Amino acid sequence: MANRKRSRSHLASRQALGARRVLNADERQKLTVDAWGLVTFLQEAGLVRPDELEEAMLLVTAVDAGRIDAADMALVLSSVIDDRERVAMILGQATGGEADGEIAQGEDEDPRPEPRLLH
Repeated sequence: MANRKRSRSHLASRQALGARRVLNADERQKLTVDAWGLVTFLQEAGLVRPDELEEAMLLVTAVDAGRIDAADMALVLSSVIDDRERVAMILGQATGGEADGEIAQGEDEDPRPEPRLLH
C-alpha cells in the first residue's frame, strides 16, 4: 500500500513538471550533452520559456559550425531572451544589490555579449 501511494505521488510530481522537449536528430548532432543539460537546468529553473527555447533551437540548427557546447548555448539563449535579468543569470553575471534591482552594469548597457562565430 505504501509503495502504491509513493508511486502515485512520484507520478503526480513528474506530471507537475510539465511536458519536456525532446531533441530531434539534427539537434542531437548539434548540441553537446553539456549544452542540453544547461538547457534542461534553465528550463527547470524557469529562466527559459518554451517559445524562447524553440527560437534558440532554430538558430542552433541553422548554424553551420561544429557542435554547440554549453557556453555557446548560453550565448544563443541570451540572444533570444529580452529580459536583462534572466540573461544576466544565464550568462552567470552577478546582479547589483541596488534597490531597483537593476543589473550592476549601466542602465544603457546591454548585458548580452557581442555576437561571435560559434566554433
